[in-house]
Amino acid sequence: MKKSINSSSSISRRNFLGSCGKMTTISVLSSFLQLKLANSLMAALPTGSITDYKALVCVFLHGGNDSFNMLTPYLQPEYDLYQSVRSNLALDRESLLAIYDTENADRRWYGLNPLMPEVHSLYDSHHLAFISNVGTLVQPTTANDYVNDVGLPQGLFSHLEQQLAWQSSIPDSISQTGWIGRMSDIMNDSSTTGTETVSMNISTAGANLLQAGVQVGSVNVGSAGANTLGDYNNTPSVKQAIDKSLAQNYKNVIRNHYNHIRKETIEQANLIDDATSGISLATVFPNTSIGQQLKQAALSIAARDQLGVKRQTFFVSMPGYDSHAALLVSHSKLLPELSAALQAFDNAMLELGVHDNVTTYTASDFGRSLTSNGDGTDHGWGGIKW
Repeated sequence: MKKSINSSSSISRRNFLGSCGKMTTISVLSSFLQLKLANSLMAALPTGSITDYKALVCVFLHGGNDSFNMLTPYLQPEYDLYQSVRSNLALDRESLLAIYDTENADRRWYGLNPLMPEVHSLYDSHHLAFISNVGTLVQPTTANDYVNDVGLPQGLFSHLEQQLAWQSSIPDSISQTGWIGRMSDIMNDSSTTGTETVSMNISTAGANLLQAGVQVGSVNVGSAGANTLGDYNNTPSVKQAIDKSLAQNYKNVIRNHYNHIRKETIEQANLIDDATSGISLATVFPNTSIGQQLKQAALSIAARDQLGVKRQTFFVSMPGYDSHAALLVSHSKLLPELSAALQAFDNAMLELGVHDNVTTYTASDFGRSLTSNGDGTDHGWGGIKW
């Protein structure tokens, strides 16, 4: 897919994101984040000097999304090639939702999966852009390099290693920190107000490498808030026993540190719950896991003043995208849920008046093979993001 997918010729955040497809290799991103200049600039700013609000939301599709059946070529020669290679898994051409080229409004270059009408609406509203053929890359790579295993990402087709690569932005080795975590370390002193009560990083999908920094970590809450701490909040005897354990000082340094992390996690999760419990959104979110995770992110954004933060990041995720078998069946459930949740989140950002201050993006382990294995597709490399 070589054609730029833009629906506006003006300079905009959407067009900028689309243009970033030219430099979305992980090695480039890593280089940007490692620049000492960024650290020096942020260090020069006094605490609380950042007064505007910005948030970044990662929607991670675990398993390796088959994006070839999400955004599909529509012009007849390209579609015929797609259909020939995909065989029994190819989407029907006439069912595709039109993606038009703004420079040639009569040309329908691409079609979106008909299961995603909300995403289609976001695209038409200039609220969403697609970036095609995005994958981990250490250096510019030729077919000969690939055959001879020269300069390739570590664990190229491995779920775990590629998830870690996307989240660390270091594709050729294992890192202990994520790129958002490192960014948070750099920004933390200048982006806080002095009244912040929680980390700028919130996860509704458990611990993740993406938000792990040296100084700044993430606070983990459930899709329904801190009440997912379950028996701790709901059963007095359990709470008493855990609190007694948390109050202990252990001789073992590792055990003591672990206890400190447990205590801090509970405290911060409850602070988020307190800040968000009185907030009511007019936007209705789908009663799905991804819908409720994004609702929790929206509530935390709405509570930004109570939490005292000017910069926030969120990690939400969906499992189920490892489509070695039953691709069409799994997509029939996953894609509508994702599409509806993204539309609701976009509506909530408009409702809160921060639509232009919040960027949401998708990521996945890797793309899938263009060829069918009979009932699904196998591990690939590049895929389509938005």
